[in-house]
Amino acid sequence: MDTLRLFIGVETTHPVQKFLRQRWGALGLSGAYKVVPPERYHLTIAFLGDCSVEEVPGLIAALEQAAAHHESLFASFNNFILLPVRRPSAVAAGILPTPELHSLYTTVVEAVAPVTTLALVGRRYLPHVALARSREPISEADQNKILLAEPLAMEFPLMTLTLFESRFDGKEHNYYPLASADLA
Repeated sequence: MDTLRLFIGVETTHPVQKFLRQRWGALGLSGAYKVVPPERYHLTIAFLGDCSVEEVPGLIAALEQAAAHHESLFASFNNFILLPVRRPSAVAAGILPTPELHSLYTTVVEAVAPVTTLALVGRRYLPHVALARSREPISEADQNKILLAEPLAMEFPLMTLTLFESRFDGKEHNYYPLASADLA
């Protein structure tokens, strides 16, 4: 059975990419990081994982259903965050977990849950945009710079949901849009 590694997310706009890239550069970190190219910045709404190719048409229909039943909204960055919490090795731009954003997450999960065999309902949702990864745990000095950085104060629109395939192309993960649907 052929599988695809899938997620539903929202692509970032050029102004968001520029803002996050500038703020990342201003941190002045000393560690060796693999930085996510700005054109790959996205907000994951629901990570689906490995799905069978046969599930894709149903997932596209579920994506369209979820988008039709949820209005577009605005999200706001708050602070840089470290992931995972223990022995962090990634840096992300945290997003305020508003009731509206959680409602979008719930709408998407409830729409796709009947289509896939994956257990999606009940997962904790931590909205963020991944910025960089380190092979080693992030040093205490860099952790302090990240956690004490000036808050990320930027609001941005969430207008379109996209079903992405995440594919490792030898050196890095690339994201390929399979279908998109505008929020109501």
